[in-house]
Amino acid sequence: MATGPQKKVHSGSDVASREQVLDALEGMSDSDFIRLHEFAGFRTGSMSGYRGAEDAVAEAVTATLLGRRKWRLSIPILHHLLGCIRSYTSHWSKCSETSENPDHCPGSSGHPLDNAIATELLERIEQDCTGDTEVLEILEHLLAGRQRKEIVKKLRIRPQNYDSAVKKLRRRVRSILRETNYE
Repeated sequence: MATGPQKKVHSGSDVASREQVLDALEGMSDSDFIRLHEFAGFRTGSMSGYRGAEDAVAEAVTATLLGRRKWRLSIPILHHLLGCIRSYTSHWSKCSETSENPDHCPGSSGHPLDNAIATELLERIEQDCTGDTEVLEILEHLLAGRQRKEIVKKLRIRPQNYDSAVKKLRRRVRSILRETNYE
């Protein structure tokens, strides 16, 4: 009889569906995303000129959404994403130490299909928000890695306006993701 560690086998029912991932991502608070960005910044801080915190967070969310990183429902989504970030940044760090050109480091972040999907989704979001300059400005600042407080100050808007615009943006993103079948 084997006495060593047993590998835990997970049934398909404890792995989140795409719909469940979308719901969980939509339910995350600004402070959850700030925590992700701070952790990713800590993990990527020594990789100057390489991939940054935004890349790590985007990769974790994208991989989970596309099903490359399975999220088990027994684990809080925030913890799952933190684990993904830890994994990606460890891989990138090892690769950056051994590769002359870190941009050619194998890994899913630079995968052409992922880049095409992200570009297409961003274009769709921008099209859907064409008449809403406040949402587009906030999106631009979020993509640049700025936090809520800094965005509110730079755009000279009330925090309530920011919150409303982010909710609108999340609804539009969710709607676009539901319309597309990136699985």
